[in-house]
Amino acid sequence: MKRITLMVVTCLALAPAAARADDEVARIMAKFDNEPTVREVQKAAIEYYNVSPDTIASLRSRARSKALLPGLSIGGSTYKQSSSLAVDDIVYRAIGIARFEDQNGAYYGASASLSWNLDRLVFNAEEVDVMSLIGIQDGIQREVTTLYYVRRRLQIEQLLNPPSTTAARIASQLRLEELTGLLDAYTGGYFSRANKRARRNAE
Repeated sequence: MKRITLMVVTCLALAPAAARADDEVARIMAKFDNEPTVREVQKAAIEYYNVSPDTIASLRSRARSKALLPGLSIGGSTYKQSSSLAVDDIVYRAIGIARFEDQNGAYYGASASLSWNLDRLVFNAEEVDVMSLIGIQDGIQREVTTLYYVRRRLQIEQLLNPPSTTAARIASQLRLEELTGLLDAYTGGYFSRANKRARRNAE
C-alpha cells in the first residue's frame, strides 16, 4: 500500500514539471507565428510551378475532351491550261480567211475532311503525360517541407544555443539566409514577402 501511494505522489509531482515544459515549447514556437505555415509555403510552391491540383485536373479534363474533337484537314489545288488553235484548210483559204482561236482556262479546287481517333477515348497518352505532373508536384512539396523544417530547427537552435563565437554566428546566419533563399526560389519570392508583410502587421 505504501508503494502505490509513493507512485501516485511521484506522478503528481512530475505533472507540473511536464506542463511547464510544454508551456516553454509553446512559448518558443509562438515566436514563429508570424511566419507562413508549411502548408502555405507548399501551396505557394506548387502554384509557382503551375502544378497545383486544380491545374492538373483542368489539364486532364482538356486532354480527355480533346479526344472527342475531330481532326480537320484542309487542302487546295490549282490548275491552269492554255491552248491555241489555227485552222487553215482549203475552205478558209478560198475566201482568204484563216481561223485562229486561243483558249485559256484556270481551275481551282478545295477539299476538307474531318477524322476522329476513337481509340483515344479508351487510352489517351496525353492524359498520362498530365498525370506525370503529380510526381513533380509531390517532389516539390517534399523538398519545400524539408527546407522549411531545416530552417525552423536552425532558428530554434539559434534561440536555445546561440553560437559563442563571431565566426559561428556568421556561419549560422548565412545558413539561415541560404535556406530562406532556397524557399524563395521554390515559391517565386513568396516566403520573404510573407515574412515582411507579417512583420509590418506586427509593428
